[in-house]
Amino acid sequence: MAELDDPEVNELWDQAVQTEDPDERAAIYEQVDTLVLEQAAILPVVFDRAMFYRSTELTNVYFQPGYAMYDYMALGVDRG
Repeated sequence: MAELDDPEVNELWDQAVQTEDPDERAAIYEQVDTLVLEQAAILPVVFDRAMFYRSTELTNVYFQPGYAMYDYMALGVDRG
């Protein structure tokens, strides 16, 4: 994942955050999108967080990094 520290993008981002008018803010975000795409940069603005509960009775628990989740087809239950 790339990090972007472009003065022009930073300035536009600051403007967008301070702009209350949704249409004006959308226009600023459009400018940010254009600049970021021109540089082929990845600009993450959303971070997904999740917490998974796992019972002690659960068996065959495998985490699939490609899907960033458990392999649900392999799960089993051992009731004792």
